[in-house]
Amino acid sequence: MRDAIGPVVRDRDLYRVRPRSCTSPYAVAVRASEFRRAVATEFGEQYGRALLRDLVIDKLGYRTGDQALAAGVPERDVWLALCETMEVPVERRHGVGLPDPRKR
Repeated sequence: MRDAIGPVVRDRDLYRVRPRSCTSPYAVAVRASEFRRAVATEFGEQYGRALLRDLVIDKLGYRTGDQALAAGVPERDVWLALCETMEVPVERRHGVGLPDPRKR
């Protein structure tokens, strides 16, 4: 299945793969569950949902986070745009939302 931006990849198909549109070898895709966890961790569950629903972000083409995700914008790009708009310090933008390692 394809859309106007490129191939549609389901959440279950992603696990730490680099987006095709990104040229950096260090950039990795963010799973939808990691994205939601990161938003809830940084902004709180309810406020995070309100930000995604209501805050129009110019870097996302003057769309809300939810609209951008529905249009196929990668979760990573939405997360970074949201963090920049909300002035989240750089040290808190990366690695947030990852699950704790399993204990053996």
